[in-house]
Amino acid sequence: MTGFHVDLDGSGDAVHSPADFSAGSIDAGLQTAAQVVEIHLIKDHSRMRLEAQTPYDSTHEQKHRLLPISHPEDWSEASEKFRRGDYFRGTEA
Repeated sequence: MTGFHVDLDGSGDAVHSPADFSAGSIDAGLQTAAQVVEIHLIKDHSRMRLEAQTPYDSTHEQKHRLLPISHPEDWSEASEKFRRGDYFRGTEA
């Protein structure tokens, strides 16, 4: 796996640092990681809504904060009201 850390190659013979990878691969890696986190937040949202015995604690704000990274194309097309988060905070501006 590549990332923001020192890493061994598959054989364990070579050590790689972040400088060994192009910036383009970092952006793609961040987007993939954000999408994975988003999936876990959706799963946690469902668990809290359907199974938890404690009061519901929404994951909407965390998912909203991930959107510019997990879905940059959609984020750039979103309305200013959506980007501010008015849709889940119940605010109007």
